[in-house]
Amino acid sequence: LPHALYGDRPWPEALKAALSGGRVKRLVCAEANGRRFFVAALFGAPTRLAGAREAMREGKVLTAWRRMQDAPNRSFTRPIEVRPEGDHEYTSVAAAGVLCPAYVGEVEGDALEWVRLDANRIGDLARVGLRAVVGGWRDDKTIELTHAQGGRIRSSGVIPASIDGEPAVFVSRVKIEIVRNGPRVVTLD
Repeated sequence: LPHALYGDRPWPEALKAALSGGRVKRLVCAEANGRRFFVAALFGAPTRLAGAREAMREGKVLTAWRRMQDAPNRSFTRPIEVRPEGDHEYTSVAAAGVLCPAYVGEVEGDALEWVRLDANRIGDLARVGLRAVVGGWRDDKTIELTHAQGGRIRSSGVIPASIDGEPAVFVSRVKIEIVRNGPRVVTLD
């Protein structure tokens, strides 16, 4: 989010620039069952890796290792179904992401970007994960991109998620809505 608002500037420089020449705008964000997010929300079993990351942050290496081993096993056991607004049917996928304009460095926007990951093997997940780090994930054959103002996600049980990088869990259904009148932020032109 700071990158979308202030670019690559170090925070003291960004603060000085914002105070001297910033503009106040409304940040376009989104809600998942009423829970706001400002950059991205990810849904599906592969998001369990966020739990491994959190365990590492807490210094729980063994817990992180177990969670890392568990995530691939669960990634293909219970797919989620996704239906962005405008689609007539749900699509079954391994994981989905909903990206706010801030994900690509924008503050304002007319729609959310829906990312559907149709991975069938652990190799697909590994490849997309690597491409997410080095670039080019949008071009992967397992990725389908759509733009919509909202939509729905469903599953026959819990839906593991990562909301702006923090682990979360939803039960059976998630309603996603764009929030055009988000918080006021100071941006740089």
